[in-house]
Amino acid sequence: SSSLSSLSSLSAAAAAAAAPTGIVKKGRGIGGGGINTVISSKKPKKQKGKKRRKDEWKPKKPKTAYTYFQLSIMASVWAEIGKIPSVQQESREHQSRRVARITGARWKSLSEAEKVPFIQLAATARAKYKVELEQYNRALADGAVPVSVPPPAAAASASATQAAAPPAAAPA
Repeated sequence: SSSLSSLSSLSAAAAAAAAPTGIVKKGRGIGGGGINTVISSKKPKKQKGKKRRKDEWKPKKPKTAYTYFQLSIMASVWAEIGKIPSVQQESREHQSRRVARITGARWKSLSEAEKVPFIQLAATARAKYKVELEQYNRALADGAVPVSVPPPAAAASASATQAAAPPAAAPA
């Protein structure tokens, strides 16, 4: 009898160690019978790291051939679907999805010969990007690109908006 009690206490300890952690809902469970189900686990939340700052000096990635195609037909597709009464009742998000489906289908239906102008535009943009990226990487290696200061174009636009803003009223 003592061996049975020691076995039952060992099996209970093993079952407790193997049991999933979290909030347990007692009940029938999925398969019926008296199975307990885990509702959620109590895991500690991960600490979020600092958001990495975007390098304003780095050149933007080039557009793809599909993007050039999409930009060329976007206005006509929006005008097309705007004439459909059922689409006018849809939310802007659903309309955007519809436009994306239409442009994707049209891109797939184009022959290779019809895609050539867009592919050439993309190739030109890609070549320009490679040159700009090489210049950027060289400047970065030389230490000529400051990380904390915005590029001249961004600084010029910021100063232009400050100049255009009316001066604040002096406190009376």
